[in-house]
Amino acid sequence: MVSMKRTKEEATAGCEVACGSESEYPYGLEIRLDATQLEKLGIGIPPAVGAEMMVIAKVTVTSSSQHQNMGGEAEMSSCWQITDMDVAPVPAKASAMYPNSGMNE
Repeated sequence: MVSMKRTKEEATAGCEVACGSESEYPYGLEIRLDATQLEKLGIGIPPAVGAEMMVIAKVTVTSSSQHQNMGGEAEMSSCWQITDMDVAPVPAKASAMYPNSGMNE
């Protein structure tokens, strides 16, 4: 797995004024689950803040695009809708399984 954490430069890019609470991760990489969704995943009590979980997800690509403006770099994007998912506690040896994940920091 690859860590999606932003560098300090990425976190402040495009902000001419201080952005306030600069997140370490880009907008849209947060999954928000309500009580019904937690129940579907077999989670009766929400996990503690700071707990790490493994998420396995099936997605449907809802859009893909690639374009380039004259004199500019090529840009691409892809939107993925999570359709099915499962969660599990992080195994103790996760850092060995996924050395680039940042789970051992």
